[in-house]
Amino acid sequence: MAVNITSQTQQILMPNIPLPSSLDKFTFMCYAQPSANNTNAQICGQTNGTGTSNVDFQFTTVRNTNKFGAEIRIGSSTTALTTSNNAYTPSSDSSNGPRYHLCLTYDGSTVKFYVNGSLLRSASRTGYVTRGTGRLFCISGVPNDPNTQDFLGVVEDVRIYAKAFTQQEIDLILSANGRDGLYDNLIAWYPLNEMPVNGTIATTVNNSVKDRGPNKLDGKTNGASPSWVRPHAF
Repeated sequence: MAVNITSQTQQILMPNIPLPSSLDKFTFMCYAQPSANNTNAQICGQTNGTGTSNVDFQFTTVRNTNKFGAEIRIGSSTTALTTSNNAYTPSSDSSNGPRYHLCLTYDGSTVKFYVNGSLLRSASRTGYVTRGTGRLFCISGVPNDPNTQDFLGVVEDVRIYAKAFTQQEIDLILSANGRDGLYDNLIAWYPLNEMPVNGTIATTVNNSVKDRGPNKLDGKTNGASPSWVRPHAF
């Protein structure tokens, strides 16, 4: 299934995602379907507030221009990449609306941002992916504050890897409908398939949103519970 966030009070909150030390290979990906022109919304990522200085890694929508954004902290600074205007078409059809695959990779020399398998932005960087203090991973908004920079729409198949995906591997993700078998160097994987269509999970129940990766960094709904809808990825 996929999670459908329909109000500012809905959020899914996970623990801090531990990253290996000396990490210079990294991939972060998810599917997202914005339902409205989200203004500076945080789709998902690891942060402890707003602004690039509080980000480890995240995906965003940018102002009212229908742009996607991606950010990652390398060394002591954050690299922010954004698409051009009108990178997505908002849709309130949570079952059949357009869903977009977002993928951020870092291979030790270049940060790349892909949307639906197309490389849209890149930047030269060197150093290790680093974590700030007090960061938590969440879907929609700022951790423990779902009303701030909340994202309205559908999110599914969130993955984090300690490797840099190639174009061929990204293409496989897109073509395999969730049966790609790419699990090597997986840090965390949230398929978001806990409930049947139109189901909800009781709020603030620990470990109710499952990490299918090796570290079992399970999360919970925070605030009101979103509903589950039919996915595109599986």
